[in-house]
Amino acid sequence: MRYEDRLIEEGRGYPLFESFEYPGQVNIGIIQGGDFFSTVPDAVTMEGGVGFLPMKTMEEVEKSSNR
Repeated sequence: MRYEDRLIEEGRGYPLFESFEYPGQVNIGIIQGGDFFSTVPDAVTMEGGVGFLPMKTMEEVEKSSNR
């Protein structure tokens, strides 16, 4: 199961979040890598955000994302 799918499933039915179709989400908004279109970049940087429910601490979210 994908990490985002786990977040969504954990949030289903959580008080005050029942009306949200996706109560927890992962969004990668910026991807940077390479300097020419036909070469493989030696490094890639991705930046984004993770939405999680108030029942989780940042430490729990970081730990579960490494599974």
